[in-house]
Amino acid sequence: MKSSIILFASLAMLICSCTTKNRRTELNVPADSIHFSAFNETVTRDLPPGFVKSREYINLQMKNDENYVTAINKILVVQDRIYVMDKRGKALVAFDSRGNYLDTVGKAMLDYVNIADFDVDTTGLIYIIDGKKDNLLCYNAGFKLMYKKQSPFEIDVIQSLPGKGFLLGLSSWNKMSNAHDKVLLTDRQLAPVNVPLKYDDWVDDNFWVSGYRFLKTSGAILYNRPVDNNVYAFSPDGKLNMVYSFDFGTMNVPDEHKKNIEKHLYSFDHYRLLTDFTFADDRWAFGKLWDKRKHRFFYADRIHHIVYLEDPAVPNELKNIADFDGKYLVSFIYPGEYRDTAFGGLPAVSKKQLEQGGLVICRYELNQ
Repeated sequence: MKSSIILFASLAMLICSCTTKNRRTELNVPADSIHFSAFNETVTRDLPPGFVKSREYINLQMKNDENYVTAINKILVVQDRIYVMDKRGKALVAFDSRGNYLDTVGKAMLDYVNIADFDVDTTGLIYIIDGKKDNLLCYNAGFKLMYKKQSPFEIDVIQSLPGKGFLLGLSSWNKMSNAHDKVLLTDRQLAPVNVPLKYDDWVDDNFWVSGYRFLKTSGAILYNRPVDNNVYAFSPDGKLNMVYSFDFGTMNVPDEHKKNIEKHLYSFDHYRLLTDFTFADDRWAFGKLWDKRKHRFFYADRIHHIVYLEDPAVPNELKNIADFDGKYLVSFIYPGEYRDTAFGGLPAVSKKQLEQGGLVICRYELNQ
């Protein structure tokens, strides 16, 4: 992975709208246009009323000499385990469902140099992408390294497919095999099977506006790579089925500015774009926005044409959303962000955890 990449935003919001449905794209799949300006905007510190069925708070057991997590870049909750990725700390840490420390997956500088992304499949196999060495590493559910495979292309993000292979988000600067391919479907040996998406001309290889990932729910795999405001929905076996196209009107990033971000950096003070991950279907859409240099959670009720936007000036549980599996939305609270006045509804044990410098996972069961 290109070491000179500059990350200047990590979460941003996305969506909403009157919709134009059943339009077909040049990819020959249905497209659903979501026009942000058609929704009423409401600032909020919490999830919308009626949105949450139940809440759970999980205190992560931290052991400074083994698994101290400094910055969370991704969380996956898979069956009875919680996996936390810390890119800066070069660590992937596993906890049980109660937050008890299980193990650290692999050894930095021995197994891998850095972690670009990871995924866990339904059998418990753990896959890590070493973005520096361009390796795919596979660990079993007991955290033992099973194999390490050299990748024929530079990979940003990975999504395991049940029994079939992988969806891979390739780097825009990839000059190895499959140059200019954006999303690649491969078998388990990383042999290409299909190319669902290719890069267009409006890409800056020198900058990432923010991180991104695949988002897997029970019925779909969603993909969005900033600064492209299209969200691509794949079937569980990796077939492209739908495109959700978000339109922020005058706050859309012009194509020319996508191609040279550094030159137009200050113009981004006035833009909105999707970042990190976005969920969308015909009822709602939510995720994170880069909103004129503010990182904001958003929830768009597409039935009632209301968009709820996080208040970025106030500490809240929505600031660090980290995963959504179609039923549970996951966020987390850093101890440095904790204020009793802002998190008065937390259980006493979680307040104590934050006061002592620990991390708290927030897990919300959403009404379907």
